[in-house]
Amino acid sequence: MNWLFEKDLQYVKINNRVYLMYIVIAVALGAGEKMRGFAPAYLGMLFSMTCITTCAYDEQDKGYSYLMSLPVTRKMYVMEKYLFNLFTVVVAVVLGAAAMAASGLIRGSMPDRDEIMETVFASLTVALFVPALSMPVILRYGSEKGRMITIVVIGVFLGGFVVGAYELAKSELGKILMAEDSLFPFSLIMPVGAVAIYCLSYFVALRFFRKREF
Repeated sequence: MNWLFEKDLQYVKINNRVYLMYIVIAVALGAGEKMRGFAPAYLGMLFSMTCITTCAYDEQDKGYSYLMSLPVTRKMYVMEKYLFNLFTVVVAVVLGAAAMAASGLIRGSMPDRDEIMETVFASLTVALFVPALSMPVILRYGSEKGRMITIVVIGVFLGGFVVGAYELAKSELGKILMAEDSLFPFSLIMPVGAVAIYCLSYFVALRFFRKREF
């Protein structure tokens, strides 16, 4: 699995100027007081698409057929994609949080630890949801067809999430979760839920990929 990880890192290195541009944009736009939480969310979202890009590279020129002829199982391939995506997302959000803290230090209005942690948790939540919803589709239908289906899946999910969150906020349970002295604060429930959905997504993607023919 190590060489699969290294292969995807080489893809990232090929596009290193693009990722460097993302970081520069995140730092520049997040330098203002009103957008100081922008960098972690922006970088987390963009870097969460890295694994989808690497799948597109693998698919070119019958790449899957070649990869599966090597000592690589489909389980190893899918697991590496999810681990690589988790690695890139965590690195991106940490870089964004460091940029957030550095810009605050330069402005003389350093964000406190709670604000940084809440921003990191929120950024990780969003950054994990996107590949959790898209990777099973991409691995089942391929990059071209999968992108269109992914847009529909994410749209339906976001619509359901907004409606569900609105109804939850009006309920008694929502008021309890939103309370500052809650034992299960909403800011912690969301990242835990994102991780659970991410893990479930892995098993769904693995099942889809095992049925795929090359």
